[in-house]
Amino acid sequence: MADQARGEAFSGNGYGTRRRMLYESARDQIERSIQSGIYGEAMALCESILADRLESRLSFLRNKNRGFQTLGTLVCALRSVEKGDATQPLRDTIEAIDVWRKLRNRALHQMVKVADNGPIADWQNKPTDWKVRTDFLQRIVSLGYELAQHLYLRVAELNPQHHDRVLPTPRRAIDVVRADLASLKGEADDEF
Repeated sequence: MADQARGEAFSGNGYGTRRRMLYESARDQIERSIQSGIYGEAMALCESILADRLESRLSFLRNKNRGFQTLGTLVCALRSVEKGDATQPLRDTIEAIDVWRKLRNRALHQMVKVADNGPIADWQNKPTDWKVRTDFLQRIVSLGYELAQHLYLRVAELNPQHHDRVLPTPRRAIDVVRADLASLKGEADDEF
């Protein structure tokens, strides 16, 4: 994946404008998908935004086009190069993205799997497994969208050439989002 170079803004090739237009469409589609309960689509779009912004930041810090990479690879690479007090909010966001990434993988890959962990409790008076799992997905994707907003803002703040603000300003502090992710991780450990 990393062998494909990113289109760099300010190169005279129109990549910045094209990216802004794609972000606007992605933002609108994420919001429609969440509202319609199509969480897998919204999650994939959030992941694409997160990876793009992390690729942008890593390319900037290393002064080299890093190409397309996975979230796990990008998080590891940025942990080793993102330094300084001014970037603490960005580092906090990167750590939250790593937790989100693991929860997202777990939820998507276990949608129809049943663990061998003893007798099944009486489920007739409880929400169905599908409802529990789709509710979990909805919460994960909502947090993913908040993380995309935080990351977009943090990377833009650290890039003096970044002028557009396509994603909404995050409504909640990154610490609140991180606490929600920790709570969700605890629930996932109990539920799945």
